[in-house]
Amino acid sequence: MITYKNKNSSFTLIEHERSKSARRNESFTLIELLVVIAVIGMLASIVLVQLGPARTKGRVAKTQSELDAMRQAMMMYMAEYEAPPPCTRTTNTCAQCCPHCGGDATCFTNSFVNPLAAYAKIPVYDPWGNPYWYHYHPDSNECNFIMSLGPNKTGDWGSEHNCVCDDDDICLFFGRGTQ
Repeated sequence: MITYKNKNSSFTLIEHERSKSARRNESFTLIELLVVIAVIGMLASIVLVQLGPARTKGRVAKTQSELDAMRQAMMMYMAEYEAPPPCTRTTNTCAQCCPHCGGDATCFTNSFVNPLAAYAKIPVYDPWGNPYWYHYHPDSNECNFIMSLGPNKTGDWGSEHNCVCDDDDICLFFGRGTQ
């Protein structure tokens, strides 16, 4: 009989073979591991599907918070200058920073973000990566507003001019031009 010795114990070759076969019976087979991985994958996909709406709600809440910060900064600006910041982009009758009048993120930054920088840190882009839109007509009866296009990233501009935010747009209205 062959006896092996190490620091902590000694054992025979037969004991060694028995313990080796016992360890082999305690391990998982490849099929069992694949089944567990598949189950974990299915559970993960269910969780990810449920997170989509929660992520959208979080972005909407962030947008509403950013618009509230813009409102507070605009109130401080208006207390000092007695008018909202003028839009630097003017084409035809449009005095606004919106794509249908040729406005863009640079227009929003120059017209709105920079004048209000002393009052608050104003983001240029909403959580979906689109620039906020700034619409200010001091000489018309249209609504003045700042808006995000929201999750679907589209806007039609019809209802916002009448102080109604349509679809999934997120708007901050600050009066009409003649008020």
